[in-house]
Amino acid sequence: MVHSGKPVVGMIYFSRENGGPISRRVQTDSMGAFEMKGLSPGRWELRIVIKSGALMRSVEDSVEIPEVGDVHRTFVIPAGAIAGRVVDSRGAAVQGAAVTMLLRDPGTSYGSVPARTRSAFSAADGSFRIPDVAAGFYTVTARKDGVGAARPTDVQVPAEADSPEVTLRLGTENTGTLVSVALDMVTGLPLPESWCLLSTPAGRMSHAAAHVDDLSGR
Repeated sequence: MVHSGKPVVGMIYFSRENGGPISRRVQTDSMGAFEMKGLSPGRWELRIVIKSGALMRSVEDSVEIPEVGDVHRTFVIPAGAIAGRVVDSRGAAVQGAAVTMLLRDPGTSYGSVPARTRSAFSAADGSFRIPDVAAGFYTVTARKDGVGAARPTDVQVPAEADSPEVTLRLGTENTGTLVSVALDMVTGLPLPESWCLLSTPAGRMSHAAAHVDDLSGR
């Protein structure tokens, strides 16, 4: 079993064709190899589960077991990457910017369950690359103190290749202060000891949680 060109440790679940219950399972060794003996002839469905860093991935496949003889197969786990550059408002490369990706729609991933966020830092030439990314649609942004932040950029990652190069341009952030009052919807009275969470319409967390701890609910 191979992922990103290297052997990986994973768990393989065998079940009979047509969605039968899981009846056998085996774990690969450190070289990605495994052997499952005693399978009856016919088609078996496989579910392969691996963990690479913070990424958990599940891929489905199948294998036909003959009446006589063994079957030798290499299972390749798809792996893509998000790559690009971070520049400032003049187009100059920015080193050390924190680049963050967020899975935009978990339902579009390629037979996998990726971690919702991954991060990397830009190199001296502004380049960055986030490897081991499941195929799907992501939102990428970047930030560096003293330089600014980039607008969120949507990108699609193919199954086994880098995304189209992403250019993240840092600019001055326009910030403000939100002042609100937490009220009890039944009594209309202020709610002390409450939490306020801010997010964008796309569901991205845009501010740390604020704790309301006075009697006015502010």
